[in-house]
Amino acid sequence: MNDMNDRDLQNASTQDIVRRIQAGESDLFRVLHDRYFNRLRFLARCRMPRRLRSKLDSIDLVQSAFMEAVEHIDRFRNCRSDGLFLNWLSRAMINNLKNKIAHYDCKKADIGREEAIEAGGTEGGRDIPADAPGVVSVAGMLEDLERLETVLDDLQDNHREVLLLRWFCDMSWEEVGLELGCTPGAAKQRELRAQASLVVKWSRRFGRGPHHHPVQ
Repeated sequence: MNDMNDRDLQNASTQDIVRRIQAGESDLFRVLHDRYFNRLRFLARCRMPRRLRSKLDSIDLVQSAFMEAVEHIDRFRNCRSDGLFLNWLSRAMINNLKNKIAHYDCKKADIGREEAIEAGGTEGGRDIPADAPGVVSVAGMLEDLERLETVLDDLQDNHREVLLLRWFCDMSWEEVGLELGCTPGAAKQRELRAQASLVVKWSRRFGRGPHHHPVQ
């Protein structure tokens, strides 16, 4: 076992840290906790239904996800990229949130109307103003989480969810479609509409947004 100082640990890839944890260095979970806690808490807060925010604690949801990861780290076999581990953690947190929502007898929002729109209809109010910031990048939004949370909170539930799944869970289009109950193509269309709505709302609330390359 090679010793690493704190700086080395902070610069180490998630894949390397996971492999070392699986080899017995369980104390290194603190590095992953520090690395992903804020991102997962943001995901939990934004994905939580408004009416349950006084009942559910986003910190508890994230801590439960990490506890599950600690308990089942031996089951994680795919260390090809940092994003895959974040995806795994995100799924644990999302499943925990779904169980909590079910406990309070809350049902998922009806997405039928949105599916009809994405199949070929049109939706008013989606034109981006000429002075809008453009479709901002994930990196640009992540630089201002406080504002991003505020604007995401103003989006339709299904628009907010597709952005969270893509931007914060690193899910593929197939995974997003499965999570949303639609095809990958419909999920892509929903994200385009969600981004357009987000840009409009950001522009109206804060003026021109951060200038970065578009989301790919």
